[in-house]
Amino acid sequence: MAGGLVIIFVTAASEQEATSISRALVEEGLAACANIIPQIRSIYRWEGKIWDEREALIIIKSREDLFERIRSRVKELHSYEVPEITAVKLDRGDSAYMQWIESVTTTKRRLTMGSVIKKRRKKMRKHKHKKQLARDRHKRK
Repeated sequence: MAGGLVIIFVTAASEQEATSISRALVEEGLAACANIIPQIRSIYRWEGKIWDEREALIIIKSREDLFERIRSRVKELHSYEVPEITAVKLDRGDSAYMQWIESVTTTKRRLTMGSVIKKRRKKMRKHKHKKQLARDRHKRK
């Protein structure tokens, strides 16, 4: 494992927000997995007051070298001014599971780009076919 793995903790205002953030990270290949604990209780100090709130907790598994991209993406999607985005290094675990985290976050980008290229090629073939049909119609007239 090149840069190692991390577990990232993010709290969110609601289960819906946690789901939205989690889905984006996994779909974009930044995270292998995101677990959502839909209701936790957080007690914290913010702007001089003590708050006691219900939140959702996201537990994200990813590569250490993707942390800054994950942090940036979470901040784009999050409703909080200062969201909790913390990480701990994962130094032990089932080797097959850890290899899976590494592989899906590594190849996801390539798979996504491959899909984009295939779609473009298909669209180009379809467009060429339509042009050819139009030329054939024009020749018949």
